[in-house]
Amino acid sequence: MNPIPSLAFRKCFVIQGSLTGGGYMACFDLTDEEWVVIEPLLPKRGRGPARRDDRVILNGIFYILRTGASWGDLPERYGPHAHCV
Repeated sequence: MNPIPSLAFRKCFVIQGSLTGGGYMACFDLTDEEWVVIEPLLPKRGRGPARRDDRVILNGIFYILRTGASWGDLPERYGPHAHCV
């Protein structure tokens, strides 16, 4: 059984206060349950410049994949588009 519900069948709605900083969560953003599964699979922080919030970066990538928008049209809440590519 897949521990992560399919993103394809998730209803698209916006929830206030679900992301860090009390922002908004859209249908393509990772839920808390999905993040608990994915976070341990990501590499640990290493040398070099500090990375941005991995969850925000992944949500930005999912936004582009789900909407088909160009990187330049990435909403500001996901950070600069150069951080997601």
